[in-house]
Amino acid sequence: MSLYTRIGDGGETRLPGGDKVGKTDARIRTCGELDEFSAVVGVALAVGQDERLADVLATSQSILFEIGAWVAAIGMPGPRRIPQGLASEIERLEREIDELQAELPELRNFILPGGCQAGAILHLARTVCRGAERTLVELREAYLDATEFETVLPWINRMGDWLFAAARWANHKAGSPETLWPLQARSASE
Repeated sequence: MSLYTRIGDGGETRLPGGDKVGKTDARIRTCGELDEFSAVVGVALAVGQDERLADVLATSQSILFEIGAWVAAIGMPGPRRIPQGLASEIERLEREIDELQAELPELRNFILPGGCQAGAILHLARTVCRGAERTLVELREAYLDATEFETVLPWINRMGDWLFAAARWANHKAGSPETLWPLQARSASE
C-alpha cells in the first residue's frame, strides 16, 4: 500500500467508510487535534517522566487513538464505539489528581507554564489537550445525536486537569520553582 494517495492534494481526504470530505470537515479537524495531542504526549514520554505519570500518559495515547477512530465514524451508518472503560479512566484521573495535589503546595496565584523539562512539556500537553477539547465541543454541536460525547468530553476535560496537576508535581519533584503570575504587583502599579 502506498503512503500517498494524492487525494489530499486537492484539500480532501477519505473517512474510514470511504466518504470523501474536505480537510476542514469538523471530524477531520478534530482527528487532527487529537493526533496532535497524542504526539505531544509522546514527546512528554520521550523526555522521561516519573513512572507514576508515564503510565497515565501511555494509557491516554491509546484512548486518544480510539476516540479518533470514533470521531472519524460519526455520521456514518452502523454502531460507533468509544473506548471501553472510559468512565473508570475518568475516576482514575480524579484519584490521581487528588493524590498529586495532596503533595503540592496550595496554589493561590496563576502560574506561568514552564519549570523543568518534564513539567514544561506537560504544560504544553495541557494546552494542546484543551485545543482538542474545544474541537470536540464544536463537533458535538454538529452531531447532537452522538450521545457518546457524554463520556468523551468529561474524559478529555479531566485529562487537561490531570496534566496541570502532573506538570506542577513534576516541577515540585524536580525542585523547579513555579513562576507565579504577579497579579497583585501588576494591579498595585496600575
